[in-house]
Amino acid sequence: GSFFKNPRDDYAGKLIETCGCKGMCIGDARVSDVHANWIVNGGNASSRDIVQLMNDVQRKVFETCAVRLEPEVRLLGRGCERLYEL
Repeated sequence: GSFFKNPRDDYAGKLIETCGCKGMCIGDARVSDVHANWIVNGGNASSRDIVQLMNDVQRKVFETCAVRLEPEVRLLGRGCERLYEL
């Protein structure tokens, strides 16, 4: 499913793609080439890779479009609150 919630009157996938984040990778975590609002694990992505990619996408969308993307997924596990920067 989608990784980020759609902001009011817009689409997270469209904003992510507009900012050039489609295909962006950290480790084995990647913004999908099929749909920009999917983060996929190429097989060996760590949770840290996924959270860092999430942070980088959020930062780029905010810097480019002045929109704060909110995760639709829930981050579970010890230390996740420290990894989530925005």
